[in-house]
Amino acid sequence: MNGLWCYHKQAWTPEYCSSILHRVGYNDFLHGTIDDGRVNHDIRRSKVKFIQASDQNYKDVFDRLWIMAVEANKMFFDFHLSKLDYVQIGRYDDVDKGEYTSHQDVFWMNKDPKFHRKLSCSIQLSDPRVYEGGDLRFDQLGAEEPPSDELRLQGTSIFFPSFVFHRVTPVTKGTRYSLVAWFDGPKWR
Repeated sequence: MNGLWCYHKQAWTPEYCSSILHRVGYNDFLHGTIDDGRVNHDIRRSKVKFIQASDQNYKDVFDRLWIMAVEANKMFFDFHLSKLDYVQIGRYDDVDKGEYTSHQDVFWMNKDPKFHRKLSCSIQLSDPRVYEGGDLRFDQLGAEEPPSDELRLQGTSIFFPSFVFHRVTPVTKGTRYSLVAWFDGPKWR
């Protein structure tokens, strides 16, 4: 492994980010859950929608994500990646002080006999001028943490191992949208 994260400033254009949000729509989001499937507002205050890889309306999104993940993985992580089944569109609102406290994306005790999440990706879909707060931050990295001002840029992607602890700080004004993808591979040993 050559690092604990890599990012690409504005990997997607603002127009492409907006097109994803328009396709997904702004209604019918559900409360985000924590790793055991429960809603717990002390840990997570966000709403989500899931898009399945089988949905042909989003084939372009999954194709782009897979190409980006393969490249990032080759250069930085060297994990055995097998699949990307779905992505999550997250919405963090100021009304709820939307946040997600420190967590990992790996479900160590999952019931899947073959796969674990190995590589996580977050892409900033919102224009940073329309909200305040809502920063993606990493725990335990110290000075090695990526620059939060660049991660806020619309279309910026960041890849990191799914076992790295991270969080989203409370949104204090406006609404932040993100796309999150998890690339699975054979179970960690």
